[in-house]
Amino acid sequence: MLTTWEGADKRTSPTLWIRIDAHRAGFASGIGFTPQIRQLWRNAIGGAAGERLAAVLEQLAASRQTEVAGDQLKKVPAGFPPDHPRADLLRLTGFQVRYSDDIPTSVDRAEFAQWCLERLNTLLPVHRWLAEHLT
Repeated sequence: MLTTWEGADKRTSPTLWIRIDAHRAGFASGIGFTPQIRQLWRNAIGGAAGERLAAVLEQLAASRQTEVAGDQLKKVPAGFPPDHPRADLLRLTGFQVRYSDDIPTSVDRAEFAQWCLERLNTLLPVHRWLAEHLT
């Protein structure tokens, strides 16, 4: 696994991941929540900024099979209506969006780095949103 983060603490900074096994390579962007980050997340997701992230997540899901990971509360947090358009995101207690692809035949050549970079670039809008709104 390769992990790179933007910020002082890798546990609570926006992070990009690459995980490689014998058959697949996984790519992810996310952030761990502290109480302060969770509140920043809720404020951003619940407001106009959340519309932008939701649109990015929709675009990703339309182009590849992605998963939004993170434990979820049973109810939308206090202060938000239960039918909020981004209720699923508001209920998260941590956030990661991820996907994986079959390993290409170039895994043992320099082209593999470019292949990985192209896939990480699809996650940069998510990473930038996290850095802009949660740090």
